[in-house]
Amino acid sequence: MNRWFVAKRVINEWITFYNTDRPHTALEKRTPDEAYFGGKEMMKTA
Repeated sequence: MNRWFVAKRVINEWITFYNTDRPHTALEKRTPDEAYFGGKEMMKTA
């Protein structure tokens, strides 16, 4: 694997974790996805 591919994969994994799994105190312990979608069903992208 080249370094670019590894870096891109690690960054994408972090962004997914940050937005979907990690609660934020500024969002009342909700994830950004929960705050943005407000309980609506989230759309999955390919």
